[in-house]
Amino acid sequence: MQYLKAPKQKELKANELKWICEPDSLEFESTDNIKPIEGIMGQERALKALKIGVDLKSPGYNIFITGLSGTGKFTTIKKMLETISPKCPQLKDYAYVNNFKDPDRPALLTFPAGDARKFQKDLYTLIKFLQENIPLILENEPFLSTKKKLLAEYGNAQQTMMASFEAKLQKDGFTLGQVKVGELTRPEILIVIEDKPVFIQQLEEFVKSEKITQEQAEEFVKKYSSYQEELQSVFKKSLQLTQNFQEKVIDLEKDAVNDLITVTIGELGKGYKIKAVTAYLKHVAENILQNLDVFKGQKPAQEKTSDGYWIDYLKEYDVNIVLDNSNVKQCPVVIETSPTYTNLFGVIEKNSDGSGGWYADFTKIKAGSFLRANDGYLVINAIDAFNEPGVWKTLKRALLYGKLEIQDLANAFQFTPSILKPQPIEINTKVILIGNSYIYSMLSEYENDFNKIFKIKADFDYEMKRTDNALVEYSRVIKKLIENEKLLPMDKAAVAKLIEYGARYAGEQNKLTTRFAYIADLLREANFWATDVGEKKISVYNVEQAYESARERHGLQESKLSEMINDGTIMID
Repeated sequence: MQYLKAPKQKELKANELKWICEPDSLEFESTDNIKPIEGIMGQERALKALKIGVDLKSPGYNIFITGLSGTGKFTTIKKMLETISPKCPQLKDYAYVNNFKDPDRPALLTFPAGDARKFQKDLYTLIKFLQENIPLILENEPFLSTKKKLLAEYGNAQQTMMASFEAKLQKDGFTLGQVKVGELTRPEILIVIEDKPVFIQQLEEFVKSEKITQEQAEEFVKKYSSYQEELQSVFKKSLQLTQNFQEKVIDLEKDAVNDLITVTIGELGKGYKIKAVTAYLKHVAENILQNLDVFKGQKPAQEKTSDGYWIDYLKEYDVNIVLDNSNVKQCPVVIETSPTYTNLFGVIEKNSDGSGGWYADFTKIKAGSFLRANDGYLVINAIDAFNEPGVWKTLKRALLYGKLEIQDLANAFQFTPSILKPQPIEINTKVILIGNSYIYSMLSEYENDFNKIFKIKADFDYEMKRTDNALVEYSRVIKKLIENEKLLPMDKAAVAKLIEYGARYAGEQNKLTTRFAYIADLLREANFWATDVGEKKISVYNVEQAYESARERHGLQESKLSEMINDGTIMID
């Protein structure tokens, strides 16, 4: 095997080790003479990926943005989403209402944006209208005459039945009376002795006083037992008669107010040609007919329990709006800086019942930012999403199935039994995760379905080529920073020095760093030093002072290492 000798490399001169940005290469005297940049520079690859991810509405085209910190990921995505005008579908309002057939599963109503608030107001007005008008119908003709006739029929039937039984009793020396038991009265068979009604228990007294014989007393007891069974039968028939009468009165009341309820609710439904709303209003009408006591005024709309808690019987007709888009005119862009489970996916609040227990109803359902971003964009920091309990699992499930189920975090981990299970919401939220390449690689390799739901990767570069055009753009970035933070202007020599440090941060003469957070920090500190001595402009000296000051603050380890080399603690060949 033949080995080739490596060619001798050219030895670099001292001035070739460092690129110097000559101020004369910049065609302006100070930053007052240039315009700030619009947008971001040096991230063409990432911007193309973002554009595809933002505009493509197909399932799974969520975006994962990677890159080193300080490259402007958060700033770029925020600016891009605010400035683009993608075709946004008509936004919707979402409201939960009582499910009269199964209150533990609240029903979802979906409206065009702005209509939920209107429906809530219209339904409230309708309930108030019925509260005022149902009693008027039931307190006036022709209802009163019909009810009076029914009452007379019931009274006659009761009287005929009891009179027939009492006539039988009188033939054998008995009569019918009433006995009070607590707050209630019940019929009782009494014995007539010397024209006075007496209880069966008093017979012994009359035998002792010789007003009746023992044989008569025994005959009374025998017949009493026989009639007692018949009395029970008559009493049951009386109760049945009363129950039938009450049912007829209720049916009569329903018939009397049915037209009013049907017409008013029908008129309300005409304004909302939505299948779910029509079905809900039908259930409302049925429920009102079943709960006329509240509307008749016989039962208060609100009642205080013995524990001191108020019960609102009209609460079941409330409309709980969990998302109101009436004032949203563009695609929603939600940047969630605190992506806890509750903030993202909502919560079902619970109230104490005063006895150590907890209860919840459909009015306690609250939405989170995931729903607020529906048909728009939700921006989350990837690390935060993974650090918060339950967030990643729920986020992945929602993106896979396109449905949001609002639940308690405790329910997600099955720590407590589920109180409510609201109807799921169809969602079309595009999620944008911001993280680094390491997190992306780990998820892509080990997390099931990750690549299925995050199909777009936008990778932000940490450096860019140094060209004449790049120097101009870099200067405009500096101008933008000065404008945004109201800093002192810079002369062109100071700008050149700042660009030079941009190459130093990149670690290569022909590159400039795109981690503008470093440049911004250097600019802020240079502004501080210039302001400290009353300068009107930032000079080269101020920029160098800022750089050296920052280097000194972070250079303890470097100085200690140099010291150990100088004093021979560490030997360097």
